[in-house]
Amino acid sequence: MAIPHYKITTSIEAIAHSIKIDHYVYHWFSQLIVHPRIKEKLKTSPDLLSVYKYLKLITLSELLLYLAFFILVILFFSLRQWPLVIFLAAVNLGLLFLSLKEKTAIARLGIGVLTQDYSAEQIAQMTLFQICEIYSRQLNIPSLVDTVFALDDTLKKILIWTYILTVFIYPLNSWQVLGSLVLSYWLMRWILNLGYFYYRIR
Repeated sequence: MAIPHYKITTSIEAIAHSIKIDHYVYHWFSQLIVHPRIKEKLKTSPDLLSVYKYLKLITLSELLLYLAFFILVILFFSLRQWPLVIFLAAVNLGLLFLSLKEKTAIARLGIGVLTQDYSAEQIAQMTLFQICEIYSRQLNIPSLVDTVFALDDTLKKILIWTYILTVFIYPLNSWQVLGSLVLSYWLMRWILNLGYFYYRIR
């Protein structure tokens, strides 16, 4: 039976779009799809299995580019060679391109999870937060609300302590302080996105 338009809360298309444009939704689904129970379920689909392999390749490429980014930042603040900015820009463009591809792949896998468990009509009657809360309880993972609060709170504390450390405890010049803040921010974002830490942020 069709659901009246005014009663529709969300949709598969809206969720897929949110994964691509909202950092927190993307972050939550990126961990949902690698949960062992979810991963085994989705591997029964040849199409989704190929997306998993593609996502693994993207992740490896991102790791290499992040490593290159950190090395270039250290070299730039150490040598002050402005031509290095060109390489930094190229690496950032590469990361941006891979990020778009990664979000598209995660959206496909995330929607694959939902459509295996719920019909389009059932999804339309729930909010995204409700859907995330259901999976949170079933799989014992952080909910979307937990994710938003914990990531913001942790990153804020890391940046504050990095600033205190580099300005008051072990004083550095302004360029080194800026470099330390940039490095600590991206490093902690990457670490917090690892499953081991992510599942323990509640």
